[in-house]
Amino acid sequence: MNNTTDREIKCSKCGKTFTCKPQGGCWCNNYQLSANQLQELKENYADCLCEECLISLAKKIRKTT
Repeated sequence: MNNTTDREIKCSKCGKTFTCKPQGGCWCNNYQLSANQLQELKENYADCLCEECLISLAKKIRKTT
């Protein structure tokens, strides 16, 4: 059953549609990002990234820091 607060959004990086569950239980809560990674997201993307893009970005940033 869908919660009324769930959001269907498009990934700000690749355009893939996915579900965001801001009231808890969202898949993104399984990932801990550093302050640098969060800053990169804030500076370059208007909204959430899909799981694949978030993982890819986290790996890329980790290699450059």
